[in-house]
Amino acid sequence: DEFPALLPSLFEQAAAREGSEMELDSMVFRQAPLLLGSPCPDVSAQSDRGFIRIRRALHGHWTVLFAHPRDFTPVCTTELARVVRLAPEFEKRGVKLMGLSCDDVRSHETWSHDIMACAVEAAEAAGETLAPPEAPG
Repeated sequence: DEFPALLPSLFEQAAAREGSEMELDSMVFRQAPLLLGSPCPDVSAQSDRGFIRIRRALHGHWTVLFAHPRDFTPVCTTELARVVRLAPEFEKRGVKLMGLSCDDVRSHETWSHDIMACAVEAAEAAGETLAPPEAPG
């Protein structure tokens, strides 16, 4: 549960750099909306793929950010399973994919196996073969 406590701090730091206002008490962040082509706030965090600096990881790429309320929610699991099946199409176009959540890294790691199982099951039902994702490098 270190990540939920860290999240407001990260946004507070990013907002201070970007000159944005926010209300941390209600967890409502008031800052200029991220528009198509806007730079992402420079946030660093531990992820299920290791430590990540978001701006560095996404630099020079179009990116789709998937935000979800909690790990293991049924709708989010099936949505992300569909994204897994479409990942090769995004990759062909140089688009990076990133899921965001307030849950801890261990939960993400466990959930990723559930997402893959859902993706494989859906692919098999559609008569497709789903190649396992490559390890990050």
